[in-house]
Amino acid sequence: MTMAAFNISDSALVFNTYQMYLKSGFDTLKSHLQIAQARNFVSGIKLVRGAYIYVEPKRASIIHDNKVDCDNAYDAAVELLLRGKQFEGNEYPKPWTAEVMLATHNMNSVEKALNIYIQQDMSRTSITGTQKLVFAQLMGMADEITMKLASRLQAMGEKSGLGVYKYTVWGSLEDCLLYMLRRAEENQDAAARSRVTAVLMLKEIGTRLRFWRS
Repeated sequence: MTMAAFNISDSALVFNTYQMYLKSGFDTLKSHLQIAQARNFVSGIKLVRGAYIYVEPKRASIIHDNKVDCDNAYDAAVELLLRGKQFEGNEYPKPWTAEVMLATHNMNSVEKALNIYIQQDMSRTSITGTQKLVFAQLMGMADEITMKLASRLQAMGEKSGLGVYKYTVWGSLEDCLLYMLRRAEENQDAAARSRVTAVLMLKEIGTRLRFWRS
């Protein structure tokens, strides 16, 4: 396992993507945390709902039946990662640690995760759980979520282990097409968010104009 070879210091160099639209997603995540706990390395976790749903073989049997179930699975994984719960039966007495990227365009998931993280006592990393949490949205999509997160984190001042990023795909059109089509489908509700985005953009323009005039 590559993580066991490279994630042996206090931070994660190698990350694995966990796609929570798969019915097996939560159990896979849990089993990998147990391995990290047993072998004493940091888990690098990128948590997504799923990018390749239409190319999955026999999808009816392996993916969640509806979006609600998928959302619940995603939120359950966030709860496990951020609340630092020990596993049933305490199979591994040593704690597990992880660095987590939540790559999501779902504002509810973002707010839930950030609130849970803030509520946790900062000493939790010496016991078990997530020692670093960052959020990411695709370049050109869900900018209102990224801006709101950046604004909130800035208002909080320096807080170890929190961050927000924009990311982009890289490669040929053929390589990236399925990924981008999935992202576009997931963001069909973008029109409903357009008013919020427009207001935030206007506020940002106003802020920058005031800066240059001062």
